[in-house]
Amino acid sequence: MAGSPALIAEHRLVRRLRDAGALSPETACALPPLRWMEQRRLARLLDRSVVRETGPGRFYLDPDTWAQYRRERQRLVLTLLGVVAVVLLLIGWLARPR
Repeated sequence: MAGSPALIAEHRLVRRLRDAGALSPETACALPPLRWMEQRRLARLLDRSVVRETGPGRFYLDPDTWAQYRRERQRLVLTLLGVVAVVLLLIGWLARPR
């Protein structure tokens, strides 16, 4: 998977929780020792309620919130690409010979 180290760490965390079946409070599990980037992404996912902590060191993935989080991020990326495209078109139009 290509991408930024932060996104790779995020997907690794989500995959670990999914693979462990930790998708509800009842199935929450402990995570293995995390790399520093994974710790940062876990904090971000906890802040956004994508991952929830049921007790000290026991986590689960909220699949619905994860899907919404991904949709919002995709919408942001598409919006930014649209803005960049418009700016490039405007620059090309203004730079054309007259």
